Amino acid sequence: MDKQDYEVTIEGLTMGCSYSVKYVWQAEHKLMPPEKLKQGIEFLLEEVNRQMSVFRPDSEISHFNRAPAHCDMAISAEFAQVLQEAIVLHQVTAGGLDVSIGALVNLWGFGSNKHQHAPEAKAIAAALQTCGMYKLIYTGGKTHTLRKTDAALQLTLSSIAKGFGVDKIAAYLNSQGIENYMVEIGGELHIKGKNVIGKNWRIAIEDPSSHQANLVLELSNIALATSGDYKKFYQEQSDTYTHTIHPQTGQAQRQRLASLSVLAQTTMRADGIATGLFVQGEEKAWQIAQEQQLAVMLLIRQANGGYKRRMTDSFAAYLANE
Repeated sequence: MDKQDYEVTIEGLTMGCSYSVKYVWQAEHKLMPPEKLKQGIEFLLEEVNRQMSVFRPDSEISHFNRAPAHCDMAISAEFAQVLQEAIVLHQVTAGGLDVSIGALVNLWGFGSNKHQHAPEAKAIAAALQTCGMYKLIYTGGKTHTLRKTDAALQLTLSSIAKGFGVDKIAAYLNSQGIENYMVEIGGELHIKGKNVIGKNWRIAIEDPSSHQANLVLELSNIALATSGDYKKFYQEQSDTYTHTIHPQTGQAQRQRLASLSVLAQTTMRADGIATGLFVQGEEKAWQIAQEQQLAVMLLIRQANGGYKRRMTDSFAAYLANE
C-alpha cells in the first residue's frame, strides 16, 4: 500500500443490528467521498429491508405472508435470487436451512410477534403443519413469481438476508473502484483485498463466554458467517430457548454446539449454511460439512464450562500465524 493510503470506516444500523464498512482509501484513485458512499450503502440496505424484512408490513415478504394459497405473486429479482439460494442450501444442509418456518419463529417469540415464553407442544405441532419448502412454488424466467399451497405458511429470510445485504454492499464498493475492504452486518462478513498495511484482514471469532477472541483468521477475497445461540435467547425456569429453531422438530432448546462458522465465496451462502448446519447439532453438522467439503468450524460446550474447537482442514487453512 502507498504511504498516503488510509482506512475509512462507515457505520450505521440495519436489519435490527449494526453494519460496518472499512475500506482503504487509495490516494491514486478518484474515489467517491465517504459521506456520499454511505448514502449509496444505506439506499441498498433500505431496498433489502423493503423486500425481505418481516418486521415491515409493506415489504414484499410481508405481502407474501398475508397472501392466500394458490395465488401467484410477482417478486423482485433480488427476492428471487435469495429464495433460489435458500432452496439450494436447503438441500446442502439436509433440510437444516428452511425458510418456510416463519410460523415457528413467531410462535417462539423471535419474529415479528415478540415474547419470551415457550409454546405448548400442541401449538408447536400445529405450527409445524404450516411449514415445508415443498409448499413454496417459484417460477422464474423474464418475471419471477411465487405462490404457496398453504395459506398459513409464513416465509422468513432472516437466516440468509443479512448475508445477501453484505454481498450487495460488496458489489457496490466494487462498482465504485474500491479494491480493499471489509463489510460486516451483524457479524456476517465479506472481505476483499488487503488492509491498510498491505496484509490480509485479521478477523477474530468470538468466545461465547468471554466475548473475547477465540481464534484469529487471516482472510482475503472470501466471506465468513457465524451462527450461534448465545446472543438471541431467553430463559424460562431452568430452560434456555434460542432463535435457532429445528425445522423438523420445531424445538428451540440450547444444545452442546455453541456456534458454527463457515467460510464461502459469498456471504449469503456462508450465512445460510451456518444457520442450516447449526440447527442440525454437532455430529450431523460435522458429517454434512465433511460430505459437502465445506470450510466449517464448530465451537462445542464442555462440561467444565470451556469450549472445544472442531474444524475442517479447509477452514484451518485460514488460521492466523500468531
